[in-house]
Amino acid sequence: MIDWHPPAHGVGDTLRSPDTTTRDLLAKVAADVCRFWTWAMPVTIEESVDELAVARLGLVPGVTGHVVLVEGEDHAGDQAVAVWHASATGAPVGAWIKPVSLLASDPAAADELLRLTSHRALFGWDTETGRRLLETLAGWAGREPVAEPVTVRLPDVLAEIAQRRRTYEAAVEEHHRRSGSKLNPLVWRHDVPEVQSWPEFVRAARLHPPTATCPVAVRALHLVRAVAWAAEVWHDSETVRTRRNYLADRFGPATVLPPAWLGQLRQAQSVAERP
Repeated sequence: MIDWHPPAHGVGDTLRSPDTTTRDLLAKVAADVCRFWTWAMPVTIEESVDELAVARLGLVPGVTGHVVLVEGEDHAGDQAVAVWHASATGAPVGAWIKPVSLLASDPAAADELLRLTSHRALFGWDTETGRRLLETLAGWAGREPVAEPVTVRLPDVLAEIAQRRRTYEAAVEEHHRRSGSKLNPLVWRHDVPEVQSWPEFVRAARLHPPTATCPVAVRALHLVRAVAWAAEVWHDSETVRTRRNYLADRFGPATVLPPAWLGQLRQAQSVAERP
């Protein structure tokens, strides 16, 4: 069983392990998490929008962020459930891994994990696994099934970013026709992949799995990294757009996330604590 979260100030880890024999392995997992924190958030050399610079720190007013809920083997090879918290822009901010054997036999442990999903949007390629695990945790905790969770699906995020880019590109062409100025197409640092599955996305985005000592942590961290990747692609879009005054005037200042994605996070924030 692993509980990890950063301290109040700075990057670090806190571990609570059931015995001292597994402490080294648990510490390795926490170290993996901290290394991933640095690796997952690429730094843009030119940051022209203050709001985006603030967003890189995960400081998005009015939202708590995402939660990733997965199952798999822990470092000992036992089935476990992992809950990972990520900021609005994909910075890992908390992790809990607990064995199924404990959760199924201890309603308080299941309830604790269930409550850790509150006020955050459930993130995934699809959210069926997360929804099922929420129902399972509620059953183990002796509670009513969790109400329909607020979700953020990666395919929806990619589609929204791609659509916004098409809108911006059409506005550039319109400006060219009206002004007679030279057509300078928008150039994106990152393409938005057109894919139909998580494996296709991983290959297209070159989003390699992180290194960690337990498979369930790898699975969770890989999804958290996808949040960071998508946020970076959006920041690229907004940085390119706002460099052109006529696009900034037409569409407004840069936003931390695209409207629908940000709206889901705000909706999740407003949902009451898990009953």
